[in-house]
Amino acid sequence: MALEPIRFLNVAEPDRADVQRRVVDAVQADPERFLTAYVAHKDSFGGRYVCADLMKDVIPEYAASKETRGRYNAVVHNAAAVLAAEQYRRVLADDSDPHRNLALFVTGMPGAGKTSTVQATAMAAGGLSDDVRVIFEGQLVNAESSVEKVGQALDAGCRVSIAAVLPRAEQAVEFSFKRFEDYGRGAGIGVMTQIQEGTPRGLEVLLEQFGDKVTIGVYDVRDRDNPARYEGPAGIKVWNEELSHGSVRDRLNTEFERRRAAGLVSADCERQFQGQPPYPELFKVRGRDAAGGSEPQPEPDPASRGRHQNLLSLGRGSTLAGLAAAVPTGRDSIPNGAERVVVLNGSRLHESRHDGEWVVQKTDPQGMLPRGVFRLDTATPAKPVDGAAYDGSILHVSAKGVYQAQGNGVARHDPARFRQLPAIGEVAKITYAMGQATLANRGPDLPKKGRSI
Repeated sequence: MALEPIRFLNVAEPDRADVQRRVVDAVQADPERFLTAYVAHKDSFGGRYVCADLMKDVIPEYAASKETRGRYNAVVHNAAAVLAAEQYRRVLADDSDPHRNLALFVTGMPGAGKTSTVQATAMAAGGLSDDVRVIFEGQLVNAESSVEKVGQALDAGCRVSIAAVLPRAEQAVEFSFKRFEDYGRGAGIGVMTQIQEGTPRGLEVLLEQFGDKVTIGVYDVRDRDNPARYEGPAGIKVWNEELSHGSVRDRLNTEFERRRAAGLVSADCERQFQGQPPYPELFKVRGRDAAGGSEPQPEPDPASRGRHQNLLSLGRGSTLAGLAAAVPTGRDSIPNGAERVVVLNGSRLHESRHDGEWVVQKTDPQGMLPRGVFRLDTATPAKPVDGAAYDGSILHVSAKGVYQAQGNGVARHDPARFRQLPAIGEVAKITYAMGQATLANRGPDLPKKGRSI
């Protein structure tokens, strides 16, 4: 199997140069060992979640400890990226399940919360959704490589959705520093600046190249308590407006200086932020002919990770497929008359689409409804077969349907099948028998709990 060429970094420290050489030699000699270990890694979900940073966890020189992750992060990155590119190609080529036709790209600057979001969301849902063929996490600033990867997904017959996470620069410093202190892998100011400033243009290039073949959602997490989602060009505009607030590098430096003055930045964290290797030499230089080269390992050392706002919960439902489904099928392609329910900030908003904008039709208290953005017009029709059962909160009730939060999406029930309609906000168990829908959670004398329409 021929891999892409692995580019060597020019590093001055003998131990880091030696680790780079050993890892590159091992990967080029037998990449299959590393890819097999990656598929077995519990956080890769069978290899369907592809991320160069996670690929590093099967490289023992990197994964041995928090300190090795910090010192050798940069010198193993290119080898890990080449392995990740090969894993991405393999997953795309696996068309054995025709229902797995979604390729989801997740991008944003270090410290935005991308990795923790993917892992926490998938774990809460019991794994990746059935329609996800691959999730690729990484930067989309390099137009040539981004166009190539998206093109590969389209050529493989996949639907393509892109989720770009927009944080404040100051937040990203906080989260990336915490990750460095907890886990060892940080991010330098140069990389953080490049990705934050370059992402909107990278998204524009993808829209210019592929048009309505791809969907783009910008997830604005600058206010972590009140996140928002913007589609296509509107999201790119929001991102550029954030960039107009001042130089990203200056803002990152200002937050770094503030934290350092408060005694919140260790010397090693400062070094890695400035692009210098943290920690002293950790491995002795062994030389090209030393025995016992890099051997892949299936799992990294356990490490705590910060809990960030789960951006994927802003999609329809709370799983990865829900995120993709919440993004429209093409740029500016949401039809007039489309409907959604938005549950945020203590309120439930019923909105409809008119002349390219969402217009609020009615506002109610949130009650016990789950937070999120739920498309009604794309809801999945419930199957009125004997024994079918649906559990979840009632989002909306109208002549068009009874809409219920259901797993990774929204189920639409035919109101004509009910003798007694559920109320908005009710947590209902709906069962079917002989074509009729029954509220199994209600006894014969129990009143409904929720709001009437």
